[in-house]
Amino acid sequence: MYRFGLFKPKFYVGLLNYVGVPSIIIYFVFMCVMPWFYGDWDYVHGVWLDWQTLNTGVLAFLSSITAFNISSVAVEKQRQRDFVASRALLPQKLDDLCQYLSESATSLQGAYYHSKNRSKMSEIKVPKLSDAHFETFQECIRHATPEVGDYLAKVLNMLQVHGARLESVCKKPQTNRRYYNTLFFGLAELKVSVDDLFPLARGEEDNISGKVDKESITRALHLLGIYYENTENLESYVNEQVGKISHNKAFKSDS
Repeated sequence: MYRFGLFKPKFYVGLLNYVGVPSIIIYFVFMCVMPWFYGDWDYVHGVWLDWQTLNTGVLAFLSSITAFNISSVAVEKQRQRDFVASRALLPQKLDDLCQYLSESATSLQGAYYHSKNRSKMSEIKVPKLSDAHFETFQECIRHATPEVGDYLAKVLNMLQVHGARLESVCKKPQTNRRYYNTLFFGLAELKVSVDDLFPLARGEEDNISGKVDKESITRALHLLGIYYENTENLESYVNEQVGKISHNKAFKSDS
C-alpha cells in the first residue's frame, strides 16, 4: 500500500504552487500583455479599472503564495539545523550500540548452547542500554525527514523487542531451536540497520540504504561471532527470511 501525504503541510504548499503559479502566469499574459494588442494606453487602463477587484484578489493570492513558500523554506531550514544538532551525539551512541550488540551475541549464544546441551543453566549476564540512547534516537526522530524518522523508529522498536527477548531466554532458555534462529536473525538485522546509520550520523549521507540481503546478514553474524556451522539450521532460516523480505519489497513495488 502507498503512504499518502494528503494531510502534510508540504503537500498543500506544493499543490498551491502547482496550481497557483501557472494561474498567475496566465492571468499576467491576459491582463498585462494581451490588452496592448487591442488598444492604446487608455484602453489598457480601462481594462485594468474594470477588473480592479480581480486584480486585487490576484495580488493578494500572489502574496499568499510568496508567504507560504518563505515560511516553508524557513521551517525546513530550522528542521535541518535541529537535526544536525540532535545527531551530534549519534556516532557515539551507535558505537555504544555496536558494543551492546556484541555483548548481546555473547549472551544469546550462551543461552543457546545451554539449551542445546541441556546443561544446568548458569547465570548469564544480560547487557542493558541506558535511557540516554533512546533519548538520542527520539530527538533525531523528532527533527529528521519522514523517511529517516521512520527508519530510526524502526531501529528503536527492534532494539526494544530484542532486549525483551534476550532477557527472556537468558533467564529461561527455550527448547525451540527455531526460536533461537529468530533471535540470531533479528540480532543480525539489527546490526545491519545500526551500521547503515553511521554515514548519516557522520553527515556523509542524507539517505539510508536499508538493504537487507543474505550477504549483509552473514557479514553481520560473522562480526558478532556467530557462524552457520555452529548453529543448527541457521543458514536455512536466514535464506527463508531474506526470501520473505525480497518478496515483500517486490510486492510493495508492484502495488
